[in-house]
Formats: sequence, structure tokens, C-alpha cells
Amino acid sequence: MTEFYKNSPKRLALGETTFVHRGDCEFEIIRQPEESFFPWSLHSMIEGSSIGLYRKMPCNWAEGSDAVTAEIVQPGIGQITWRFTEGPKGLLRFTMTIANQSGQDWGNVYVNVHNFPSPRPFRGEQTYVEAGGQIKEVRALWPEDMDAGQGLYPYRGKDMAARFVDSKWVIVPCSLTAPFVFRIGGGNEPSPHARWCESRPIVAAMVCERINAVLINFVWPCLDLEMDFGHIAAGQAVSQDGLIGIMEGTANDFLTCAREFLKSRTGTSGDSATP
Repeated sequence: MTEFYKNSPKRLALGETTFVHRGDCEFEIIRQPEESFFPWSLHSMIEGSSIGLYRKMPCNWAEGSDAVTAEIVQPGIGQITWRFTEGPKGLLRFTMTIANQSGQDWGNVYVNVHNFPSPRPFRGEQTYVEAGGQIKEVRALWPEDMDAGQGLYPYRGKDMAARFVDSKWVIVPCSLTAPFVFRIGGGNEPSPHARWCESRPIVAAMVCERINAVLINFVWPCLDLEMDFGHIAAGQAVSQDGLIGIMEGTANDFLTCAREFLKSRTGTSGDSATP
């Protein structure tokens, strides 16, 4: 297997965003908002999938005038194409396409997208999902007899126990009602990033059309979505769109973007309460 960490980093540009990768589908999405002391980044990757394609496989990257594309191909099995374009308020719009080249139908196809904000954004950050139509800080969803650490938050009607019952992830007894996760900064760290954010809030987030669950790890503060691609027949491909990245603004600014996106894709606004 290629030791990608030994490869030289390569940079691709998309508007004000820079992608840095080493030849696989593990990369940094980097922005430096106006007047920020340092760049902000979201370390993202295809952590794994039900079809055996994941970040440590060779990935073809392409930079166009209005898009950046990452493509994992396993001949005789399938292909994942992840295409990014510029989106609202500094976020990126993306389309992920899964193509079945195996000759057999696939059921319950999923791709786990791992996201790690850096800085995290800083101590005191809070992470939000939607449960029961209300925006909830994820720690509030844990039962009192659980330690908030590595949590798996199932989406509406999804049963994750079969795949995660023996893992280190704790399945939180909840039912999420919107396919997004986002983190806002706390502003209580004496760092240039925190000082900048006292007057210029920032949000790290991802939203897509269909998910199985949100995965949160407070030891390594992950913002992971398991994207749901459902059934893919042999020779067919399925796509879904989303938004990802680091944006300038408040939680409500992100929720506005997420609701507008979901309305454009599903015909529903995803209206919910504010944090």
C-alpha cells in the first residue's frame, strides 16, 4: 500500500479555498477569511464505505476553472467521484457520485465522510445536530449514565446496532431529523483565532441530502456524516449534493444556508429552532 504521508503535498485552488492533498482522498480544505490572523482548515476524507473504497486508495485529483474533483477508482468494483464548487458564505458545494462497476447490485450503500476542524475551532466549541425538530448540542442528547465521548447519533428510522454494537462508538438513543452537523467556537481561548472570532464568528459544518448517522468524537473532535446512497444496481450510479467547509457567520447563518440547500434538493425547508 502506498505510504501517502511520505508524498509531497499538492495544492489546488478553488476561489478563496485551497485544497492540500498527498495523492489520496484525505485532504485539507483551507480558507483565510479577511482579517483572520491565520488560515482555518477542515481536515476531510473518505474514511470508509460499504463498497470497500476509502481514503488510502490512489485518488485522481483535477483542478478546473470552477471545480476541484477527487476520484477513487477500483477497476471491476466501483468509483467514487467527489466534485467541489464554490458555495454560499465561503462554504463549498459538492456532489458525490457512487458508480457500481461490480456486476452485482449493491444494497444499503454508505460512505463515511470524516471532518476535523483545525483549530478545533478552539476550546469551548459546541457541536449541534437536529433531533425531534429542535437544534440540540450533542452532549445534551447523552443519557445521564453515559460518558460523552465517541457517540453515534442515528438519523430518523435508522438502525445502526448491527454494524456498531461491538465497536468503540456508543450508539446514542436518539433520532436525528436533519442531515447536518455543525460546530461553533467558544471564544474562551487566549489565541489569535479566538480573539478574531470574538467579533467575527465562524462555523465548521457539513450538510447533505441523506445520511444514516452523525458520528462525534470529543477526544478528537470529529464532525462525521455517514452518507446514505441506498440501493445501486449493477452498472448504475447514484449521486447526492451537499455543503461542506468553514464559513464566516453564526449558527443561524449556517442554518439558513442548510435550510435553503435542503429546500432546493428535497422541497422541504428543514425549519428548526435556533441553538
